[in-house]
Amino acid sequence: MIRILKTDLFRLFRSKVLLAFPLILTFSLISGLLFSARIAEEEEKANTHRIDTTYSRDVTGGYITEIRDPESIDPEQKGVYYNDTDEPMQIVHIEEDGVEIKVTIQPGETFVSTDRDFNNRHVITSLPEFLEGLYDGLLLFFLGLTVVIFCTCETRAGFVKNAAGCAIDRRHMPLSKIIVGFVVLVIYAAEFAIYHSLSIFLESAITGKSVFVRQLPEGDAGKFWGFIIVCILIHMAFIALLILLHELSGNRAIGIVFAAIFGFGILEYMAEGAVYLLNHFFHILGGFNIDKYLLMKNILQGYDNAAYHPQITLVMAAIYLVAGTVLAMVVTKKRDVR
Repeated sequence: MIRILKTDLFRLFRSKVLLAFPLILTFSLISGLLFSARIAEEEEKANTHRIDTTYSRDVTGGYITEIRDPESIDPEQKGVYYNDTDEPMQIVHIEEDGVEIKVTIQPGETFVSTDRDFNNRHVITSLPEFLEGLYDGLLLFFLGLTVVIFCTCETRAGFVKNAAGCAIDRRHMPLSKIIVGFVVLVIYAAEFAIYHSLSIFLESAITGKSVFVRQLPEGDAGKFWGFIIVCILIHMAFIALLILLHELSGNRAIGIVFAAIFGFGILEYMAEGAVYLLNHFFHILGGFNIDKYLLMKNILQGYDNAAYHPQITLVMAAIYLVAGTVLAMVVTKKRDVR
């Protein structure tokens, strides 16, 4: 087992297929930076909205306006302060990053926060964004693409023939490939985190904004890291199914098509469509919610998504992982190696 794994890892790091995902990320980074100035300009235009007023003037953190009809103000609206007294009033508005904005408004005036200073001051990010590649179909697709190409290249240099001729258990071969898939997953997830960090700091350097990293809300840390573990397990289940498909067919095209339809959610859309047709035409599965049992559907929107069902997703991913691994080992043991 150790010899096979060492050989697989050697082949992996000599393969050029590992360059595909970072090249895509590099292209995305350059494209994003080219359009960052345009996006900032559009955001500035979007933040210049004014409500219907007699007059308004810009101040730090927003603008002050005089409203003839105080009843038109929604007291629940965030960032709006109305002075209904006969004396000047000092407003202390705390922006999202904790910076205090102090403004004095006269009787009958209203301060409206637009957070424009906040947007100009910071490149906003948060901890989950650094790992969002784990619940993004793009990383899953390139992971599948890498695994498929890696597996279908094993016949080169007589690797399969030499491995089959050794006094080893051939069931170790798919298990080794699954471990290699996990290594590729760690590499790609790290590359995505680096790409995200670079995009933030380079955007900051170009636009002059400072960087502000928002941590997880209090009490959400366990939920978030549990979600990340579920995402990793889903990727491992996906790898096991790809290895099983390779052992059954040995066809690169079939593997790439499967990686695409699973990574981009097409397979799950087809499953949803099938359940809908069965319900619509045959009136069966009427109360069945298939979304609970679809892996990518559960994680695409993140751990705060109301459609995320962690227990069901965890069980389904574990079933796919174990079944794919065991069946791949059985098939490899039984098939002839040419």
